[in-house]
Amino acid sequence: MYYLITPPYSLKWTDSPARVVEVYRDRGDLGDLEWRDAEEPHLPALVIHLAMRHGDVCSKGIAFPMDYVSRAERPAKLTSGLENIKTSEAKHAGNDQLMEALMPGWTEHGRQLMGQLEESNRQSVAEAEAEAAPLLEAPVRPDVVTAWASMGGMQG
Repeated sequence: MYYLITPPYSLKWTDSPARVVEVYRDRGDLGDLEWRDAEEPHLPALVIHLAMRHGDVCSKGIAFPMDYVSRAERPAKLTSGLENIKTSEAKHAGNDQLMEALMPGWTEHGRQLMGQLEESNRQSVAEAEAEAAPLLEAPVRPDVVTAWASMGGMQG
């Protein structure tokens, strides 16, 4: 699947099979694929950052593989997910005294589980950052930047 950014900034996607995308890319215009508005929000600066490094210029904007965005967003989403769990745990902390009275060891077991979760999340974030780094650190493609600017595209 591919994303398409159109000027000044709009995000679209296609679920066209990879082989179809290859044919259109070889033919010279990915803009002719069927594109739909993206429903999931993404940070425009991140999307533009990736498109300027990995995109293909077409008649409607810049097209690039959709999975690049999810891979680049994964570290932040993992971190956010852990923070959401901690917030939820804090909201229910008042129940720990009751549970400890009913099942001695409840509180310590909960601390151990949270420690294991934090360590697992730390490892997952590190792996996700290592996977995202080459995408984010790739050199900007001057031809894509020039084309995007000439289309009136928003700068990242």
